[in-house]
Amino acid sequence: MQFYLTYEGPLYGSSRSNTRPEHKHEIRRRFHKQLGKLWEITWLKDMKFGSWDAYRARIDPNTPQRDGLAQLFNRGKYRFVPLVPEYLNLTCSLDVLFLRPDPPGRLIQTADIDARLKTLFDALKVPNDTDQLGKYKDQEPQLDEDPFYCLLEDDQLITHISVKTGILFEPTPDAVSQNEIKNDARLVIDVHIAPYQLLMGNIAFGGG
Repeated sequence: MQFYLTYEGPLYGSSRSNTRPEHKHEIRRRFHKQLGKLWEITWLKDMKFGSWDAYRARIDPNTPQRDGLAQLFNRGKYRFVPLVPEYLNLTCSLDVLFLRPDPPGRLIQTADIDARLKTLFDALKVPNDTDQLGKYKDQEPQLDEDPFYCLLEDDQLITHISVKTGILFEPTPDAVSQNEIKNDARLVIDVHIAPYQLLMGNIAFGGG
């Protein structure tokens, strides 16, 4: 399975001392809308959860896939639906075009790139716990956020990453302050999902 995700706006680096949970969730919301559309217009909309020994007592095999996943990944008031859950034996490859207002290259020399990519990868996955939602853990999901779509259950399911950088010539609409302009970004993420072990529940992911 192959598709594209996009993001434009501020992309701040995160670290152990400043994990930026709110910023990550705001980016996660951008991806949620795109992934929700993917679930609506592809074969995913008709996918059933299936029979799995670990979940047999909890989830009827005929439950729609998204509803079954939403039962498994509750974080506070949110019900997350990862497209790539670990139990389906899927892997995910990401090719990222990263446009930023800096000269081209400098990928290795610019330490901030790693911190900004850390923010991106955390925004692509289900939060580990409610603390990773920051202030949003105490807020109700928005009307279109139940369920809430994510790409990954865990970023350890990413098996390949490539990053190509380039100059961002036109600021994004959200870049209104000097700090936002400095951290401005446009991302195009080429996503490839494939089974590493074929199962009845993941055969469809082996297609285009």
